[in-house]
Amino acid sequence: MLKHQITSSVKCVIAILLTTPPYIEPVDRMVLVSENLGHQGFYGIYQKKDFPYNTASTDFPALVPNSDIHVRKSSIGQLTTYAAYCSTRFSEHDIIQKITKEWKQITEEKYFNLNLDKDMETACYEIIRNTEPNHLKISNLKSHSECSDGVLVSLILSNSIKVVGPYSSFAPVIPTGDLTILADVGLSINQIILWGEAYRLSRVLRSKIKILVWYHGQLHIFEEITGQQNRWVPITKVGKEEENGKEIYEYFSQRIMGLTEFQKEVSKASKLGSKTRLTVVKDNKFPSLFYEDPTGNIAYTSIIGSKV
Repeated sequence: MLKHQITSSVKCVIAILLTTPPYIEPVDRMVLVSENLGHQGFYGIYQKKDFPYNTASTDFPALVPNSDIHVRKSSIGQLTTYAAYCSTRFSEHDIIQKITKEWKQITEEKYFNLNLDKDMETACYEIIRNTEPNHLKISNLKSHSECSDGVLVSLILSNSIKVVGPYSSFAPVIPTGDLTILADVGLSINQIILWGEAYRLSRVLRSKIKILVWYHGQLHIFEEITGQQNRWVPITKVGKEEENGKEIYEYFSQRIMGLTEFQKEVSKASKLGSKTRLTVVKDNKFPSLFYEDPTGNIAYTSIIGSKV
């Protein structure tokens, strides 16, 4: 009970930062998630206000000394890091306001695909537009080299195309678009997530395998379906990312070793004078996440509901 009281008095916001290598067009962005802002928590995606003119030193928001907000960071992969901003003085809303002064929330161009060839997307869209409606199936479209799995997802997420069927869990939960495709086969997860990379927050063998991925510029959690090895389904809402904050925050908080200890340090520091509180919150890092290269396809999900 005491442990719960200590940690519940500390409010935290988790930030996940994606940076891009220097040899491609920069799209640096940061996702903030929290648990208690509204029924579904908070999910927001941000970019530096002076982006792309000042990308040489993109990093997490800096804090002024004695701000009563403490931060601890860790790496995930070469281009992704995460951090927890915690305070006993400020609410989650206040923390977000203070750490995003130099950042702007992205409300347009929610999705992107760094690996995408725009010419291929245009060509695939023309193929779809000129195909007879009864032949508009993913299995048929994949026979065209222009319509790779990544291209198809990009078109679907841009609201150009509506997708229905038992393998449609990768698509927005509210289908939109003038053209409709039947998802009669599963797409390859390796080809539809950023650089084919995923991150696991736990190696607990008895738990369901869940992976954190950058999915066309948004953070999502995919889960391996029990009884269907290498078959995946998103458990966060595609197209309704603003409703995923609590789920992503809880996923981090349940699996980050050291978060509870960090909250205890922040709680202890709040009871001390400003000159000593920074020495109490030790300059440690959270453990890195486990990187993996997932294989397999989007799962057949008629048993748990499909958009038909």
